[in-house]
Amino acid sequence: MTAYRNIERRVTEIVTDKKLYELEEYIEKDHAILCLALLHMKKGRWMHAKEYVNKHKLTLPDTTFRDRMREAEKIGLATSELINNDPTKKRWLETALGYQVNESLLELFSKAKVAYQIE
Repeated sequence: MTAYRNIERRVTEIVTDKKLYELEEYIEKDHAILCLALLHMKKGRWMHAKEYVNKHKLTLPDTTFRDRMREAEKIGLATSELINNDPTKKRWLETALGYQVNESLLELFSKAKVAYQIE
């Protein structure tokens, strides 16, 4: 019963924490994990993200990319900078928190790959 209570306590801490709730809410959105991965690969500008997406035959609308990047910035996973001082052109960069979250996601999916026995 102790192991169960420990699991329940840990889950309760996660689902009731405001910051973690924001992260959970973000990750649940379409293409959020792909956008975080793009940040991690330093592809936080649409033209670089588009090249990667096309190369791997993935789908990511430009409006979705920009929406997810703005949302990642809002919760502290990314920061943005203007390109050539043009307010219509931005590049997003991964923050230290974004790096930690991305590394955790990579670890999670690596473990899932092993659990699923994917080659």
